[in-house]
Amino acid sequence: MFSKVCLPLTALFILSGCATQSAYQESLDKAFAELEGQTSRSVAGISDGIDVDKLKNFKMVVFPKAVDNHMRMGKSEYIDKAPLSDMDEQERDQYLDSRTVYHSPLTYNFKILKKGRCVSLVKSRKFATHLFFGGENFDSTTKCIVLEVKKEHSKFFGKRILDLKKDDILRVRVYLDEYLRPYGHSVDYAVKLGREPYRTENIKTDSRDNSSSGLSMYPIDLPNFKNSSVINKGKDAVPLPKNLFVVFNVKSKVKTPVCKKATLYEHKDILGNVVESTWCGTQNWPTTIENDKFFAILK
Repeated sequence: MFSKVCLPLTALFILSGCATQSAYQESLDKAFAELEGQTSRSVAGISDGIDVDKLKNFKMVVFPKAVDNHMRMGKSEYIDKAPLSDMDEQERDQYLDSRTVYHSPLTYNFKILKKGRCVSLVKSRKFATHLFFGGENFDSTTKCIVLEVKKEHSKFFGKRILDLKKDDILRVRVYLDEYLRPYGHSVDYAVKLGREPYRTENIKTDSRDNSSSGLSMYPIDLPNFKNSSVINKGKDAVPLPKNLFVVFNVKSKVKTPVCKKATLYEHKDILGNVVESTWCGTQNWPTTIENDKFFAILK
């Protein structure tokens, strides 16, 4: 008769079935303590808008979620949602978080294509800013920005591997002002398998809405600070998922310190799903963005 052998603690993020809950929780608490000890920066004050001039190129790490099934020892288990009816909001979040599976992280690069006074970008045709900012009534001092977002592809012997399928998104250009009001997205779609020829679709959006990733994994779900439906939930710790796979990857891949206290905002996307973002220190982009599809964090 064979005895059950437990995996070492470093492998807990892959298989935790043979470890006790106390060992898992102990490892999780230790990982969180190390992350929280990285910095003591102050809370951001960005309700009046971001500082467009100080925003530089950056990256975000995205953990796609598998929320419908809980994977245990390679098998899918349906999440029983019946207990949710008797839980408060915090209990529901913890219950679902504990049963959420996170896939391997993706990295998205954000590049600033253009920034400046909105009234100037209205007249410019570079990056089609006239299509998105044209026709809007901007204050003469309001700043606007065009961000290009691309997913990093894996490399093999130094060469980029394109695993593209037809109609996959190659890149997204996002048109925003300093209050994160969205004026549109310009999306490049692949037209062939494994190649990079593309077609472009320009999508003008209502600047009264919140910026949304739609059904994609692009971390561009942002609160519109001029939208009264955006809720400031006050100051709290950055809500990292209680999941060792995520925490260990954050420790190894993320260079941006996770602050002890952050400002939390909550809003709904165009599909009515709740999005939560957190803002640390003097950063001009969310430290984390979380919705039903993914958890994203500044790299």
